[in-house]
Amino acid sequence: MIKVHFEDKGQDFLWWKITAQGAVVDCGPFQKSVWCGSFVYLETVVVGQKLEFVSKTGNPLMLSYETIKIEEVEA
Repeated sequence: MIKVHFEDKGQDFLWWKITAQGAVVDCGPFQKSVWCGSFVYLETVVVGQKLEFVSKTGNPLMLSYETIKIEEVEA
């Protein structure tokens, strides 16, 4: 599993935890109910870029915030 950290532009979340299959399973510090259940296109998880994902309602989207750090974490 990876933890992706985003640039801080005053939003309510600064990181997502994403499984090897691309599922967003945790988010913080807030908005877990909004983002968990989304699926990330893993090839777009690159430092300095905005990731692309499919929302839990099925809409393909691009996150408004750039990735600033990617780390491996325990499941």
